[in-house]
Amino acid sequence: MPSGQDESPKKVAAVVESWRRIETWLETHLPACKLTLKPGLSKTNLAKFEKAIGAALPEDVRRSWLIHDGQRLLPDDELDALNEAHFEEDEDSDYEYPNFIGLIFGHGLLNFLTRDCPMTGKSALGEWQGWAKMADEGYDASLNQWQTSSPEGSIKLCYANRGWIPLVALTDVDYIGVDLDPGPSGVIGQVINFGRDEEKKYVLATSWAQFLSDVADEWKAGNFAIDLREEFEEFRMIRPRLGRLRANVKEWSAAKIAGHLIQ
Repeated sequence: MPSGQDESPKKVAAVVESWRRIETWLETHLPACKLTLKPGLSKTNLAKFEKAIGAALPEDVRRSWLIHDGQRLLPDDELDALNEAHFEEDEDSDYEYPNFIGLIFGHGLLNFLTRDCPMTGKSALGEWQGWAKMADEGYDASLNQWQTSSPEGSIKLCYANRGWIPLVALTDVDYIGVDLDPGPSGVIGQVINFGRDEEKKYVLATSWAQFLSDVADEWKAGNFAIDLREEFEEFRMIRPRLGRLRANVKEWSAAKIAGHLIQ
């Protein structure tokens, strides 16, 4: 287990319950984001994904993908109807939903196979294939010297790893995902940040189930800012600093591994 984690970690909410909480919150605060959530994958497609990566996914990731297969862009007709329904009383309003808001504090949830995420233009499988090829064929080994792990020893100090499965797009080259090949102090299925510009890597949760539950907890605690006038920054965190989750991964890791909400 990562250092600083209790021997008997706090039980996390079931993935189904976390998704229920997430959808309920979105209905009230970000209905446009809820509409971008795609239906779940079939078990057949899950099996195809696992065959492609050559490994079994953690059960919580499987359950999550069976509920929602990432996000999509809202078609113009759906977007127009949504904006008309929500803002028709104020004709001079500056507010208008865009056709995509990333679920994870503005960061998009990747799809299994389709290229719907506008942040990358690729799917989870496509992103993984590119990095797996780099890990297999080799890369400049000097890149490894810049990699760090927090907690120490939890994440392997390498630039690319076949065991890192992208689930959330931080940018078009950086991700949050599950780690199937952790360091000696890590756990299989832990959630980490990685990618081209993510040299400082952090364990953000000990499982995808915990991560989804933690996101819902932060929303419930009021740790969010929504401003539809901010293009590409419509949905952000307030604490510990105003910005997307990528700006707060260090503090998120410290708080969540210790089992506390960010205050």
